[in-house]
Amino acid sequence: MRVGVISDTHGLLRPEVFEVFKEVNHILHAGDVGDDQILMELATIAPITAVYGNVDPPEIRSHLPQVAEIELDGFAIVVTHGDQFGHPTPAKLHDAFPRAEIIVYGHTHKPL
Repeated sequence: MRVGVISDTHGLLRPEVFEVFKEVNHILHAGDVGDDQILMELATIAPITAVYGNVDPPEIRSHLPQVAEIELDGFAIVVTHGDQFGHPTPAKLHDAFPRAEIIVYGHTHKPL
């Protein structure tokens, strides 16, 4: 299974995302989506699991969770924006979600 990970789009989906994600089976969006249009565009590529971030407006917060706990390909995965932990770090997130095998988070604006 190939999983595409994205975060902090803030209403802007760069065109290269479609090329990079063309073979993914699932997309994880770790918040600060910015606009529901982003999720609709990503959904044309693959199913999405998304959470809201600290600057997402009420209309996005109304239908996205702050934390999503899912299983993909046998792995326990947590998706969160991470802002609820101040500056998110792997240690803080591991302490908060000890059962997760994979934790996906955003908020830092550091590309990986």
